[in-house]
Amino acid sequence: MIDLTGKDREWVFSGIGVFLLGGGVWFLRKMMVVAYEGFGRFPFTSFRVDPSLKGHGDGVGLLFRGDHLEGKRVGSAWTFRTTVNDWAVFGPYLREPLRKGRYSVMFNLKIDDATVDNSPVIEIDVACKTRDDGDKRLTGRTLTPLDFRRSDEYRQFRLDFDVLTDERYLEIRIWSKGSGHRITFDYARLSRRLG
Repeated sequence: MIDLTGKDREWVFSGIGVFLLGGGVWFLRKMMVVAYEGFGRFPFTSFRVDPSLKGHGDGVGLLFRGDHLEGKRVGSAWTFRTTVNDWAVFGPYLREPLRKGRYSVMFNLKIDDATVDNSPVIEIDVACKTRDDGDKRLTGRTLTPLDFRRSDEYRQFRLDFDVLTDERYLEIRIWSKGSGHRITFDYARLSRRLG
């Protein structure tokens, strides 16, 4: 057993206290960030395809381009074949402006075959309106089958972006690259980021 006396004891206990306090502050900050990003009010929300929407979005659900692509609901998700080069999913055209800040959109997607070539399958992006719907692209990414890693298994793809001035009519979109793959889109979750 180690016998600590006087200054040695003070030094050890103050070091442990600083360590515990620092760890506690880090943990508390991390929990606050998680709560802020995931459980707050607008714009911390998920969007899904809503086949009942006709024409322009309502600020709540996403639209599917059924006049060019075949798609159907599977549970709460939406599945479609990427048979043409066109928008497959778009909307919700948020009416409330997206305020200055840092945001992310998490797309939850899966593909029928993740083992084939590395050709583009879909493009995911986030845009807003300056003059025309979706004419200002805020962020985007092209996905290939190999990005999904496994066939018929959901994978999340996160797009981060900064809003420097209030943005209107936010769109979350998926562009079909005409590859013929079956894509299943579960949801896109918009959240605000800290730090």
